[in-house]
Amino acid sequence: VASTPTNFGNRYSDLEVFNSKLWISEGVYDDVANYDGSSWGTEAAGLAASASKPHMMCVYANRLYCSGATGSNSVIYSMNTAETVVTSSTNTVTITDENANIITFLRPVSNGIWIGTVNTRGGKGHVYFWDGAQSSGVNSSYRLQSAGALAGVVKDDVLYIMDADGRLMYFNGGTLVELDRLPVKE
Repeated sequence: VASTPTNFGNRYSDLEVFNSKLWISEGVYDDVANYDGSSWGTEAAGLAASASKPHMMCVYANRLYCSGATGSNSVIYSMNTAETVVTSSTNTVTITDENANIITFLRPVSNGIWIGTVNTRGGKGHVYFWDGAQSSGVNSSYRLQSAGALAGVVKDDVLYIMDADGRLMYFNGGTLVELDRLPVKE
């Protein structure tokens, strides 16, 4: 297909289906492409505006959320079904200490979005919960005993993560609890 995007990276890119289109983030550069079944296009200006930043995406409450906007590792903007990008106020959030935390995943559940991060400066990572609307910051923060959450999945509306120390953890309604761990040698 003509204009097919080619600049993807396993560290920076993500895929989502939203508004009857396939959306692909090109984190190596600075755009989010979409495919409607016949041709490729780009997003409304501003959804992902920084090169070499992770552009993790998720769909929640009829909005497409994308991280890595404005040159920041930890700003999340959203786009509505009219494909209008919201860059301030509700439906956007900035994770605190943005220079240390890089977003590794966005995972929707019935009442909000889980945000996984890795701390790149040697500190502890966090997993955040955000209702997708509050503009004053995330709703909850859970500090990990490792550098961060490398991956996250949701099963039966429960978040499961794999942390940087090989711990498989799940959210029990109050905190992240270790379920098992990989046999990692120190």
